[in-house]
Amino acid sequence: MNDIGYNIIELFSSSFELISGKETCDAFIAEYQINVLNPSLPEIDIVDNINCRDQIAIHFFETDDSESISYLSSNPNSWSAFISELQMNNSPKGKIKIHIEKRMQNNQLSIYNIDYFTEYINTLSLSQLMAILDNRFTTSLIFEVQDECYSEWSTSTIAFIAKNSKYDISGIGIINRNNRFNEARNLCYREVKRYKLLPEDLFFPQYDESNSLQCAFIKACMIYTFSFIFDYSIIKNDIYEYKLNGFRTLSGQIDVRQLPCVEINTNSYKSIYEIYQWLYLGGNNSDKINIARNIISLNINKDSLRIDSTALNSILSNYKIYEKENVKQYLQVRNKLSELLIDLQEKISAIVDSFISDFKKNILTLVSFFISVVAIKVVSKGDFVGGFTNEIIGLSFVFLLVSIGLLLYSRWELTKKIDLYNKHYRQIKDRYKDVLSTIELEGIFEECDPQKDNTNTSFVLKQKKIYSWLWFLSILLLLLFLIAVLLIKNDISICCIINKVICYTLNIFR
Repeated sequence: MNDIGYNIIELFSSSFELISGKETCDAFIAEYQINVLNPSLPEIDIVDNINCRDQIAIHFFETDDSESISYLSSNPNSWSAFISELQMNNSPKGKIKIHIEKRMQNNQLSIYNIDYFTEYINTLSLSQLMAILDNRFTTSLIFEVQDECYSEWSTSTIAFIAKNSKYDISGIGIINRNNRFNEARNLCYREVKRYKLLPEDLFFPQYDESNSLQCAFIKACMIYTFSFIFDYSIIKNDIYEYKLNGFRTLSGQIDVRQLPCVEINTNSYKSIYEIYQWLYLGGNNSDKINIARNIISLNINKDSLRIDSTALNSILSNYKIYEKENVKQYLQVRNKLSELLIDLQEKISAIVDSFISDFKKNILTLVSFFISVVAIKVVSKGDFVGGFTNEIIGLSFVFLLVSIGLLLYSRWELTKKIDLYNKHYRQIKDRYKDVLSTIELEGIFEECDPQKDNTNTSFVLKQKKIYSWLWFLSILLLLLFLIAVLLIKNDISICCIINKVICYTLNIFR
């Protein structure tokens, strides 16, 4: 392993001892006891040993109480002064403290001693680890271990890579983080701090049990994933409390103050993650999570939260059965709706038939009247005009008035029936709004939509218009015929009528 502290201290002494060493996300710190200071010190700036995004400080102490001789990489002229001052120092012994301040750049952060960093991670609680990652996370987070031989590994968005590596991470694809959190909020009660992170950010498929850093990530991933599945999850005072309501009701607490000590079985981490992915993949999440909770409650160890590897298959099988039942119910709904629409179409057809029937009855009555009364008189007298007596003409006018009244009533009745049809249409459509999707509902009801052309209702309106005009024209023609007969019978010409009207008008204005 490449140890930056060892590499640097060797430049100052061949006889030294490590006093302490640690590394966090913010800094690398190592302190060494030097027994003999090298007589010849390097003239080249030590800054070349660290990543260019970071800064280093080196302090030399003769004793704990003495003033330090310091080098700061932020000061470009301090290295030569530092070396000169060390060479002028009379004491060959002392302590050297190395402090590297880390800085984020292009979502990358340096790690100089992976062992120190792992020790640091293993001292953290679950909340602390999540907060550290969340504070530095944007769309990805890459830890660059300053060792070209480091074995790389990663989640979808968080990677541990070797020095100068061009490692690519896949990312979470088209997943919308805010939508995912909103979905979880609707499905679960979570009193877990709102992080930017999802379970996808913590999960990696290949897990090495001997790697304690990976083990910490896996445990964090499992508990965090459970908070997206269980009914109730809360992290309070570094205690994870959960509740699962299924065929069995389970509840418990897990101490998460120190990740290596978290008593959770990591053998089923893939099963847990796969269940989570299936739940939030799409479809009816509320139904899916209820089925999942039922099966999980029968296949989970309350103490270690270990889930049987067969749990996911059981969930999928139960969901298929559920879908089949839903399909059956769906088809029943569709069939029932089809029956209602057919009945509705039959009613609108009956409305048209009723109006046309009224028209035919009216025409038949008028025709029967003229055949039975007028035609007989004409034949018996042998005079077409003479057959039309004033009484018959008057009676004919009455029949025409009745016909007009019948026309108006039939049109009013037809309008009321159409309004009633539209009301039934809206009622049926509103009744199935919560059962079928809007698009599907519109497709089914399109044939009966009164607001659209080429539908049953529009056909009724067209028939109403056509037969109303035919009815009206029939009455008009008969009326004109009777007027003509009346004028001829009484030897009244049109010209005479016009003259009388003109004379009457002129008399008014004299």
